Amino acid sequence: MPWDHPVAVAAWPAPLRAALRGLWGHRHALLAAVDGLPGTLCHHDCWPMNLVFGDAGPVLLDWSFVGPGPVGEDAANLVLDTFLDGLVDVALLDEVAATVVDRYAAGLAGAVSPDVVVRAVRLTGAAKYFWLAPLMLCRAGGGTVQSYDRRGEIEMFSGRRPVLELLARWADEQLR
Repeated sequence: MPWDHPVAVAAWPAPLRAALRGLWGHRHALLAAVDGLPGTLCHHDCWPMNLVFGDAGPVLLDWSFVGPGPVGEDAANLVLDTFLDGLVDVALLDEVAATVVDRYAAGLAGAVSPDVVVRAVRLTGAAKYFWLAPLMLCRAGGGTVQSYDRRGEIEMFSGRRPVLELLARWADEQLR
């Protein structure tokens, strides 16, 4: 893996690159931990472009991928895709993550404990995106990549830095 690619070195400090290497190295443990989570019905494409707000509240669109999955998967995906695609200012990442997890836990009250919800969101988020940094590195300098993210390469690497830091932190906290 080209962890010391010039684009990565410019956008991601050495501790983040090391943490992302660790995330990649622990991918099998992450997937095994996700397999141990309680299951639920998942949308599997929960991101801002499939979420609209009406008078009665939020409505999810495009249920073409609905099926069984782990608790936390949709909440993690909503948080991460919102920022990975550059749709919302990354300065709001911590606030949005906390709000989504809190609301998701409230919706599961009585069915799943809040501690399990937090663990599930963190595990499923890290497990779903352990591949992202290696892919970005492999494609670095290779021209245009089809993405919803319209930022240039350096801006995308820099803009995704806080999200990748969050993923690495989530994985580290849950695999200790």
